[in-house]
Amino acid sequence: HLQAGLAHVSALGDRRGMASALFHIGSVAQHRDDHGAARYWFGESLLLFNELNERASAADALAQLGYSAVREGDHEAATAALGEAWEIMRHAAAMTTTISILIGWAALDLAHGHHERAVEALTLALHHPLSEQDDRDHALRLLPEAQARLSPADSAAAEARGAAGELETYLVAHAPPQSPSPRRRAS
Repeated sequence: HLQAGLAHVSALGDRRGMASALFHIGSVAQHRDDHGAARYWFGESLLLFNELNERASAADALAQLGYSAVREGDHEAATAALGEAWEIMRHAAAMTTTISILIGWAALDLAHGHHERAVEALTLALHHPLSEQDDRDHALRLLPEAQARLSPADSAAAEARGAAGELETYLVAHAPPQSPSPRRRAS
């Protein structure tokens, strides 16, 4: 249905509709754990969101691109995408995208062996009142993997910190260093 919608909005020349359809096709691929396809679709949506100067939507595409990159083991691309998304969002009020960035960073922490920090971030995302279902799904997928690498006491302590944490404070304190931009060039 999304691909049919993409064809329809493309025929109409509706670039905003195209960007949205591309993003949602990426979300479906991500839910199917097809992170290569997800990265492609999110990258295509990012191009259009940037052309349209829709910064919050571009940040959301970058956050999802970063999550899929880390799930594929491309930590450099994940760091770049998540860092760019954070640069866009840190002065904005769109907390749902910020939660997506947090989950992407938690996936990076998990990949780099920072298991307590991953448990803390994932718990914070699960308990945040503005966390959307997609974000909770991602966090619930990663949390058992992070918890399994900790002692029960360390896991419980990290969960307690996450449940009591403040999102913006956490993000500022744990922001990864900037890497080159993941922006794709039009062919």
